[in-house]
Amino acid sequence: MRIQQKFGLLYAMLGVTAAINLAVAAWAIRFLARELSWPLQSIQEVMLGLHRVKRGVEDQSAALGFERGSGASLIESADALDFAQAEQAFATAFDRTGKALAHLEERPSYLVRSGVSTTRNLRARLESIGLFATEFWQSHDPQARARVGVELGALHELIERLEGRILADASLAVDHERHLRAVVTGLLVFSALGIVLASALAVILVRRWVIHPVARLREAAMRIAAGDLSYRVEVQGSDELAILSHEMNHMASMLAQMQEERIERERLAAMGEMTRRIVHNLRKPLSGIRALAETTQAELPPESDLIEVQARILKAVDRFEEWLRDVLQASTPLSLTICDVEVEPWIRSVLDAHRPQAEMQGVELCFEMHNMPPKVRIDPIHMGHALSAVLSNGIDFSPPQSKLEITVSSENGRWWIRVADAGPGVPEDQVESIFRLYVTNRPAGTGIGLALAKRVAEQHGGSIRVVPRSERANTPGGAVFEFELPWTSGQ
Repeated sequence: MRIQQKFGLLYAMLGVTAAINLAVAAWAIRFLARELSWPLQSIQEVMLGLHRVKRGVEDQSAALGFERGSGASLIESADALDFAQAEQAFATAFDRTGKALAHLEERPSYLVRSGVSTTRNLRARLESIGLFATEFWQSHDPQARARVGVELGALHELIERLEGRILADASLAVDHERHLRAVVTGLLVFSALGIVLASALAVILVRRWVIHPVARLREAAMRIAAGDLSYRVEVQGSDELAILSHEMNHMASMLAQMQEERIERERLAAMGEMTRRIVHNLRKPLSGIRALAETTQAELPPESDLIEVQARILKAVDRFEEWLRDVLQASTPLSLTICDVEVEPWIRSVLDAHRPQAEMQGVELCFEMHNMPPKVRIDPIHMGHALSAVLSNGIDFSPPQSKLEITVSSENGRWWIRVADAGPGVPEDQVESIFRLYVTNRPAGTGIGLALAKRVAEQHGGSIRVVPRSERANTPGGAVFEFELPWTSGQ
């Protein structure tokens, strides 16, 4: 995941968290306002309507000359009743009570708070009061007046019980309001906690995705700048910083390789200059020795024993001259001449040059070739010298009556030359150093051949190595050297 995607995800997460918190807060506020305002408004409307009805009932009772007693009972007043005035006052109060009750019945909250049966009961009692009051005003019968008083008391008591129940509902509404406040407070606290957790997660992710990788890159830059080219950045993930870490590791590897190559070039240049001077200074006395030996050999009689001595001197001078040429060649930059070469004839020509040495050591040269193209592009002379160095080593280390196996194969645009002997093998601690100049484990070796073979293989875009024993199922003993080369060297 790229850094832009990571920060986009982080911003999206924070945005979603903030949006959810705002939505929850707005919903909580609206929910709380609705749940708290409707019960209070409905209770207020019903209580106000019931109060008007109750006042009307009380005015009717006062018009009939009743006073409030204990409970639902009414007590007749001792004052004489003026029927005309009382009837008018009662009619006014009754009409006002009926209108108040009718207005109350139009409210949905009244039906919810009082119930259908209580509503019908109130309406029925009010109608009964009207009938009994009409009978009383017509007959002026005290019993009819008493019945009206009983109905008025019962209606008054019913209204008070209804008010009490509504007040109880109001108490429950208050408790419900406290519960809702607790719920809303919990939601808001949970939302705030979500914001805190999202922010903490954002900080952690930023530290993990940006700060720590940048700190590792900074440390790597300081270590590399201080000369520690072996230091590598730990690569985590696949984002841009991980790619940058990989590139910095690659840069450090390239710098280390360039530094090694520069040191090697400087070392070879210094050694080459010194070698050329040594070779130049040695060739003059060698030329004198050769001339003296040849002159002495020519002047001696044929039967003289010194002729063989002079021949050995000339042979030693030739070997020394050959060694000087090898030293000079090893310290001189290679100049390859790449051309198309038929593999099998070229290999066999190199092997034929080593057959006398192999026969003297009692070593059989075995050659096999598999899946090779007809031609490859190499420098046949330099590559022949490289292969000769490996063959010479293999023959020297092979015991008598053993085989030196040379196998050539190819696959996917590359080809290999593998030389396997039956000798003691290369020690594990020398598989790398054996290709360095002047490093050898032969008593009479110069340490030039394998170093030259390595340079030639690398100049061809290939390599040479000692094959580990773990990769040699068919040849567990001895040493196995392997050239790996491309088909089109130099292109």
